Amino acid sequence: MTREAIIGGTTENGTWEEEFVLELRLDDVTGKAIGDALAVVRSHCEDTGETPYVAFGDPQAYARSLEFRDDEREPNTLGAWARALWPVGAMIAGFAVTPAAVSSLASGVDMAIRLGAVLSVAWGLVFLAVAVKALRVLLQNRLLFVTFVTVVMAGLVGFNVLARQEIAHIPAGMGLGVGIVLLGVGVVAVLRQPDDLVTEPLTGGHMLDEDSRAARIVSQVVGAWPWFVVFWVMVLSVAAWLTASR
Repeated sequence: MTREAIIGGTTENGTWEEEFVLELRLDDVTGKAIGDALAVVRSHCEDTGETPYVAFGDPQAYARSLEFRDDEREPNTLGAWARALWPVGAMIAGFAVTPAAVSSLASGVDMAIRLGAVLSVAWGLVFLAVAVKALRVLLQNRLLFVTFVTVVMAGLVGFNVLARQEIAHIPAGMGLGVGIVLLGVGVVAVLRQPDDLVTEPLTGGHMLDEDSRAARIVSQVVGAWPWFVVFWVMVLSVAAWLTASR
């Protein structure tokens, strides 16, 4: 049975394989372990001539029925969380600092580090942790996802607008440099995080087509969101410069 026939059993949301892989990804299963499970599915379908949907039923239900060892899942330790969150924390700090530094530089005054900026960083990290834990629910409900992002952005902006208490002052140029470095380091660190590919057990080759839905979702989410943050930092910085220059 050809590979095209094997993945031909589809659901309304895409091919069986893609739904299967996405479900395991959301369950924090590593790419290697997913590859092992997918190889079992393909081998069975090649031997029997059945489609995955006939042989294994609903891809999400079958994925949830599988059991994996602890070392076949992404680590859920404090160290693993710290390694995952520090680049994002750096980006959020850069997001908070850079526009404020630009405004101070345009006004010719020292930059005030405000309570709102500190609260924004903490807010962003808390909601990032929530997003990681609730990713399955967020991806399954578009309205909930949009609402979640809106609340996060509203908090980031709201703290900076409402919590104006000054807790320290630094030269505006130094603040701008720190903000750019934090943003740049965070972006580079996120983009350089190793890919956890779904690999063939024997050859180690990539098992999913790069244009598959599963691959596209992972690529788009990981690749696009750091540049989304950079875009908004640029927009807010230009607005801060124009406002302060009046």
